[in-house]
Amino acid sequence: MRRPYAWQKLERGDIISFRYKSKQGGTSTKRLFLVLEPKLKNKAKKPTTPFLMHGYQLEERNFPIVRGNALVELFKKVGIPVLIEEGVEKIIVEGASRQIYNKTKALVQRYGIYRTFDYMKATRNQVFQEPVKISASIMNRLEKDIK
Repeated sequence: MRRPYAWQKLERGDIISFRYKSKQGGTSTKRLFLVLEPKLKNKAKKPTTPFLMHGYQLEERNFPIVRGNALVELFKKVGIPVLIEEGVEKIIVEGASRQIYNKTKALVQRYGIYRTFDYMKATRNQVFQEPVKISASIMNRLEKDIK
């Protein structure tokens, strides 16, 4: 179940949805996003924005980019899924970001899911905590593998 959330509460492992306008312009697009770094300081020589948000985009315009077994594999490599309340999950991210990027490198290259967003631009729109749509059989298999 989708529920309103606050940008200030954002943590590693949150699964959120928000609208974001791409560099090419056009309309803003709804994205489902697994947060790895919610507010990372931009260390570029001449940064255009002070903070960036890093993570994996799971859906765009309600169309899943990663599904089924690949999604289960991604969750296993990133951390442990935890149910916050009915219909809202969070991933307990294990390890530093660099380690996670190395573990998930093959999936990221195959599906092109790694994204960096301008934090200040993203916070102009409302954010929601949202569940990932996973079939019951895959969720059961994921729970068995964790136990």
